[in-house]
Amino acid sequence: MARSRLSIVLGLTFGLTLSASISSAQLITAVNQGWYDETGFHDPTNPNYFIGAFGGYPVTRDFFVFHLPTLAGPATAATLEIYNSAVDPFDPDSKGYFSPDPFETVVLHDVTTPLSSLTAGLGGVSAYNDLGTGTVFGSATLTNADNGKWIPFALNADFLAFLNTAPTQFALGGMLSTLGDPSSYEFVFGSATEAPLARLTIQTTSIPVAPVPEPSTYGLLAALVVTAAALRRRSARARA
Repeated sequence: MARSRLSIVLGLTFGLTLSASISSAQLITAVNQGWYDETGFHDPTNPNYFIGAFGGYPVTRDFFVFHLPTLAGPATAATLEIYNSAVDPFDPDSKGYFSPDPFETVVLHDVTTPLSSLTAGLGGVSAYNDLGTGTVFGSATLTNADNGKWIPFALNADFLAFLNTAPTQFALGGMLSTLGDPSSYEFVFGSATEAPLARLTIQTTSIPVAPVPEPSTYGLLAALVVTAAALRRRSARARA
């Protein structure tokens, strides 16, 4: 029985020293952001990321550009956070969420427009269309209660698969999928005068490694070996 218990302890101890994995999170801030309207207009000097309808003006969609550093390992989860402005105390109509509806949904897509054209305002109508079509990477639903908050978007498996191809830079496009009347006031991310940059958190898990055991582990192993030898001698005398 003692030998059996010792074998289990030895197996567990060696197992702990042979493999380990490391999980970590990397925070990336957008390097560029803005909006395109349905006429293909984008002002490169304006970092506002307003999306939706504004009283008969052309409908807008937004984008966020990121540079991807070397990840510590394969991406296993990712969350995009976008700030939705608070209500202006001097102008209650100036706020991030404004809609006659109880909620609005923002859908994120991949962006295939060349980033140099996108950020320079040269993408035109095709860039506007691109921001609301293609592969869906995630979505979030906002209400009036979300003014003054960072809105999290849990990004899906398609985004993780894309991320693990290790692009050096990429963009995410956003559209208001629940937009009803384009001539109404129905928008999110409005009044972003401070225009904080969106942030992306990526969870990674490293490939298993074989760490060097700590000195205390060597001491434990040595003690177990001595104990095993003593048990064998005791067992041999008992059989004599």
